[in-house]
Amino acid sequence: MSHKWARRRDTSHPEIVEQLRDDGWLVKDVANCAGFVDLVVTHPRHRHLGVILIEAKKPGKERRELVGAFTAGQRQMEADGWPLVVLTSKADAHAWHLSTTGADNVDRQADPRR
Repeated sequence: MSHKWARRRDTSHPEIVEQLRDDGWLVKDVANCAGFVDLVVTHPRHRHLGVILIEAKKPGKERRELVGAFTAGQRQMEADGWPLVVLTSKADAHAWHLSTTGADNVDRQADPRR
């Protein structure tokens, strides 16, 4: 049995993680889990949002092209109804945070465990 553990991360991955944490999200980096997503996140001040699955992709493509770059496992997850959020940059991550939480900059809460 072979396992694929060393997945290549998109260049935007670290900056997206940093921005989400700066915006108060608890971030679990699961990018080494083949066929899954890059990040699992939740926000302690917005628990009603639950756990959100995020895929980090390189910027510069339309969403349909980004989805086309999903692994077979990710395509199956989406087909099964799992909502997968695709983020492409630090600015994209912050804009997603604002639209998802309805927050403004005053609502920022840095994750002390970072």
